[in-house]
Amino acid sequence: MKFTLLMFGLVTRSCKIRNLFRNSFKISGLRSSTLLQLSNRNEQQSVVNVELERIIQQAVAWCGLNGLMYTDGKLSWTAAPISLVPNLYTASTFQFTQQIQPVLNELVDIISRDRQFLLNQLKFAAKSDDFIRRLIEIYSTVPEERLQNDIQMGVHRSDYMANKFGVCKQIEINTIASSFGCLSKKVNDFQAFFLNKYSQNKVLTDILNETWGFAAKDQSIATPLLTNPSIVQIAAVLAKGHELTSNKSSIILFVVQPGERNIADQRLLEQQLWSAHSIRVEFRTLKELSHSAVVDIAGDLFLTLDDSEGTLQRVSVVYFRAGYSPNDYPSEAEWDARALLERSHALKCPSVGYQLAGSKAIQAALTGPGVLEGFLSRCGNSVKDVETASQQVRMCFVSQFKLGGDDLQPVAAAAAVAEAEKDGSGWVLKPQREGGGNNLYGQQLSQFLKENKGNAVLGGYVLMERIFPEVKPTAFLRNGELKILPSISELGIYGTYLGDGRGAVFVNQYAGYLLRTKPDGVDEGGVASGYSVLNSIILSPSPV
Repeated sequence: MKFTLLMFGLVTRSCKIRNLFRNSFKISGLRSSTLLQLSNRNEQQSVVNVELERIIQQAVAWCGLNGLMYTDGKLSWTAAPISLVPNLYTASTFQFTQQIQPVLNELVDIISRDRQFLLNQLKFAAKSDDFIRRLIEIYSTVPEERLQNDIQMGVHRSDYMANKFGVCKQIEINTIASSFGCLSKKVNDFQAFFLNKYSQNKVLTDILNETWGFAAKDQSIATPLLTNPSIVQIAAVLAKGHELTSNKSSIILFVVQPGERNIADQRLLEQQLWSAHSIRVEFRTLKELSHSAVVDIAGDLFLTLDDSEGTLQRVSVVYFRAGYSPNDYPSEAEWDARALLERSHALKCPSVGYQLAGSKAIQAALTGPGVLEGFLSRCGNSVKDVETASQQVRMCFVSQFKLGGDDLQPVAAAAAVAEAEKDGSGWVLKPQREGGGNNLYGQQLSQFLKENKGNAVLGGYVLMERIFPEVKPTAFLRNGELKILPSISELGIYGTYLGDGRGAVFVNQYAGYLLRTKPDGVDEGGVASGYSVLNSIILSPSPV
């Protein structure tokens, strides 16, 4: 186990932990009194080092005992990558994103039911992006009556970065497979436990001095740690959907990826559904569903169970933790399964319309003149005043443009492309993809634009203004190794929604948060893709 401190460009402060890594002492020719002083110092450093190892061992053990884990998709489990202590976050900034989440939830629902708008805004992306084209084909088969009236469910996550002025700017909204809802709650629990248990520990005090710039004394420093209701609320909306659409013997189906590494996040949700709601869950891949799922003449979805009788079990809710990437559809069997699920009367979380409503092209379209306001005027549940809601949501937007030639701000789009071709440092080029590792930055972005000028392939991309958040030190704990690194954080706000197209809204609320922190200078930000660690928040009344 190692602890490495990378200087953050701050004025050097005395810190016992830092002393552990200074150069070895040269003792030849020194007086005995000096040797004694150095011997005492080395003994003190040794004590700090041993205590640090014990703290790391405690952290890793807590993760194992409480399900804060990652797997290789088989039998090997490791502690999830986390921050040892939470990050400070300005209370007003967080509360703002929390308050607008119900508006975003309902906005997704309204957009998903507007077939003409979705098809018009995605037509250029569909020409160059086969994945979007296939999703649109499934969406186009949904009967209009069902599209307008059926109950729909969303577990969304709107992701933000706070810019240098402390204003949260939206990166994207995830409408399918919004992961880490359960592990984000677990890391919140871990940090509360850790800060309480070690509140008087000098090693922790030194770590807090390095990450926060101070360490609270003579009081519990875990008191203001922001609680996270994500496990409870995500399970609650699934359970409510189950209640509305089924009998007690039905199950909820989790659609998952083969070799999934983030199993604990999914199994913790399964556990919550059983312990709090007595609802059974079955896990299947799209490939497995291609031969085990059937839809009867009434439209009900059934799953063939893996028992000797081949029992058919009715499915109430289909919860997608897969299906967001072309990699999830290696053959026609997976596409056939997705179409079958969409055709059924089981409640989908999300529907294919929700998935398309969360695409990058739709996010860019909403920034156009009057587009957002038109949809907000139809949000009867969450919006009381369209002008106020518009100002709040637009405050989160950054400049972004579709590159298919159909952007609603063509002059501004052309100017942005010209600027990005010369210098890509202020922009991000995004395809219609989820899951991390897909975006282009900097010189690579500029080169791609130049090489594909006039090419239809650009129709599948959005050019988005890059957000530059404040850099802060974070205590990264990965694979038993602790490092304090300069870092930036991405805040995800979960929202749950359940409602029909007739005006009945059963659930629409903020449902918890996720903080992911990555080293400064790393462009991508996924935990699952190996870039970030899970983190949580302590609210500060003043800007931090």
